[in-house]
Amino acid sequence: MAEAGGNARRSFPACARVKRQQDFDAVYARGRRLSSATMVVIALENELAHNRLGLSVSRKMGGAPQRNRIKRRVREVFRAKRGDWPQGYDLVVIPRAGFPDSLAEVEAQLEALIKRLSDPGRVRETSP
Repeated sequence: MAEAGGNARRSFPACARVKRQQDFDAVYARGRRLSSATMVVIALENELAHNRLGLSVSRKMGGAPQRNRIKRRVREVFRAKRGDWPQGYDLVVIPRAGFPDSLAEVEAQLEALIKRLSDPGRVRETSP
């Protein structure tokens, strides 16, 4: 039988998702943008004790199977690493062309962007 703590860390409950359009709009309008060559992360403090993840994958990234594969990779990294990241943010991830195929690359790039959240000098504020 699996430990409850192990399953809880691997789950992706509704409270960990940015779902409402008004929440996405707030992140886009007031969030801080962090970007790499293959993805953009927009982060906005959410007044909660945990992070929430939202995904915006354009049709330019490919057909439905390819877009779903990208979303699965990002969600997997979020589930595995969310306890190690600064807490209290809504994070919207937007993949760009050339998004990595390997889970390890996605993890490394997302980790690097999230770590920059604690360094305000390297984060660009979005303009309203």
